[in-house]
Amino acid sequence: MGSVCQDASRKRGQKRFGRYPTARAPMGEVFQEGCYVRFTAQNGETYQVDVSKMRQRNLRTGTERLVTLRGQTGWHFDTNNTRTPDPAWLPYARSLHKILDAAYASLTDKMPAAAEDVGCKVDEAESQQDSKQDEAFDPRAACRDSLARDGAAQAIEEVLSKHPAVEFTIDEARAAAMSGQVEALRLVLCRGPQVQLQGHDIFDRRYPGFVLTEEHKRCIKVMLARGARLGKFAPSSKLLRKVESDTLLLWTNRFLYSLLLSGVVLPDHVQEHIVQFIQG
Repeated sequence: MGSVCQDASRKRGQKRFGRYPTARAPMGEVFQEGCYVRFTAQNGETYQVDVSKMRQRNLRTGTERLVTLRGQTGWHFDTNNTRTPDPAWLPYARSLHKILDAAYASLTDKMPAAAEDVGCKVDEAESQQDSKQDEAFDPRAACRDSLARDGAAQAIEEVLSKHPAVEFTIDEARAAAMSGQVEALRLVLCRGPQVQLQGHDIFDRRYPGFVLTEEHKRCIKVMLARGARLGKFAPSSKLLRKVESDTLLLWTNRFLYSLLLSGVVLPDHVQEHIVQFIQG
């Protein structure tokens, strides 16, 4: 009698595919590069799905979840993380299914069949070889090295097209600013998740032979407007200090706008007092 009750309880706890509500549609544009699909969910987090490994990765936290394709119910992801033995499957939003199908088709040159359980099977030898090549190649280092040459923006775009999961840091942003290549700096800063510059020094060390050009001024202005500081190793240049003072108002406006996005609305007269104080 006890075993019968246990079996009944276990069956009640089991859920079938298709019984779960569908995940909400992603925000903005969905990107597909080969077997990778990148999208931003309603919670603001950016995820990347690798259909060759059947994994979904949070690009900010690095958390991975299982992905599967089941019959007529389509693509699902595990709402539990990969460390949890029992998966809890949730269907992707319908708008993502065709894009995931296309990503899978890029591996097999055909659309996936509506089978009971379809997985992306890649030749083991090729997979191991690709894995070794990926381990040997550091996309961040390649982007950073390209900043020492002209045309860095194009080189960075080529790396990102093959390695869309690259995440930049203050080091790449600083190198882009020191190179004076505004477009390359834009690629580094606007790559999601965006690089946080608040409180970081632009001149973290001495740069012998550094000459402040118009391109450098634009790059430094962009970084200062995002909360960076010149730093104690900054050249003693009146022009550089003027750039810093001129950018303070830009940083203030970005700060007030960030408050607005977070739901904090300051009265107009308070904002005016803040701006007047900053302007001196």
